[in-house]
Amino acid sequence: MIIQFPTLTNPDAISTESELRQELTRVNQLLFQNYGQLATLTGLCKDLSDHLEALTRMHMAGHTEQISTMLDAFADRRRTFESAKH
Repeated sequence: MIIQFPTLTNPDAISTESELRQELTRVNQLLFQNYGQLATLTGLCKDLSDHLEALTRMHMAGHTEQISTMLDAFADRRRTFESAKH
């Protein structure tokens, strides 16, 4: 996984109010995009954690059929995702 970090601005290079406003707009847009990504990833992590907890509880209770059903559903979603990419 490659993570691209945002471009940083040298505050000393900004010499006019117009440049400052332009840079503030750019940074605000970047912040808004990053917050949206963070919210999405937080939700995905919560869902994953909930599913893992459910699988663990099923395993502890010996409910192998329920585990198999849940894993089949995961595999079906993965196959759908993979086929949509091609």
